[in-house]
Amino acid sequence: MNKISPGDAFIVRDYRAEMALRQREDEERRRAELAEQTSTVKTPEARIRIWEQRHHLTLPHNPEHRLIDVIAGATALTRAEVLEEQRQRAESRLAAQTRPLDQQRP
Repeated sequence: MNKISPGDAFIVRDYRAEMALRQREDEERRRAELAEQTSTVKTPEARIRIWEQRHHLTLPHNPEHRLIDVIAGATALTRAEVLEEQRQRAESRLAAQTRPLDQQRP
């Protein structure tokens, strides 16, 4: 039979309190990220980047991809706004690919 000493009981209580604090902090961080993700103060680019970071995904290249509507809904953007960001990123990628090597960033 395992007996817990008073010192061990304190460690267990301290550990539980620490875990509860971490859970509250994680939940608060998620709430803040969600608020930023839908904030009309943020640009569509910023809101989509927040969504990408939260979900560890990137904006699909295909305009018909089903995530386009998911991203639009989650960021409080219109489908057209998400597609515009997608178009701008495609243009940036294309410009980077066609830039002479001596002008490309490392």
